Amino acid sequence: MISKTGAVTASNLEGASWSLDTYLNREGKKECVLPYTEITALFESGRVSGNGGCNGYGGNYVTKGDNITVSMIISTMMFCADNISDQESEYLMNLQNAATYNVSGNLLRMMDANGTIILTYSVVQTLPLTGTNWSMLYYNNGKDALVSALAGTEVTAFFNDDGNLTGSAGCNNYGAGYQADGSIIKVGPVANTLMYCSEPEGIMEQESEYLTALQSAASYRIEGQELSLLYENNTTAVTYKNASAL
Repeated sequence: MISKTGAVTASNLEGASWSLDTYLNREGKKECVLPYTEITALFESGRVSGNGGCNGYGGNYVTKGDNITVSMIISTMMFCADNISDQESEYLMNLQNAATYNVSGNLLRMMDANGTIILTYSVVQTLPLTGTNWSMLYYNNGKDALVSALAGTEVTAFFNDDGNLTGSAGCNNYGAGYQADGSIIKVGPVANTLMYCSEPEGIMEQESEYLTALQSAASYRIEGQELSLLYENNTTAVTYKNASAL
């Protein structure tokens, strides 16, 4: 996972992991990133990549002095709630409108051709998969749609160093073995307790769909405060956030 901290600094644009703090919306007003999402960027060797809060994205960039041009951005096509999708759209539009940038301490600012600050990031420090309390943000419900965790439920995951995964599926506790090698991961089989919960409505369906998605993960990606488990086709199965950052 990646944790923001004032002790982490970056001397230049490239090689650091950046997490978006604010962006300029279509009305020209500064907006903070939605608290349950994470937007990230990594600039390396002429390629920028990251997560737009819903979809992964990638594109090209060229710098000359403090000038920057970002182009040819493409992203995956997962469906998310309207406010998340709108935020992602405005972020990617701003990224392609960036004309200059400035790195100072732990902050990256990008400005448009008029010198207006359109994006502000903080540098973040990458932490390991294991030993972090992850809280689920959204999951693939098996119908190719990412849905948020039901209000009033908490779905968690904790990857132990010994190859065991434990957590709460919202109603029942569960456990499973897992194997991780680089970005490749395999989870399962999952065993869980057998309690029945009636509230909130849909909690048992969420639990079943979450555990199915969890066991279908083929790889993982850590960006910002978020961990994403991915299917073999690189679409999202489950996304979590560092629980201490919520």
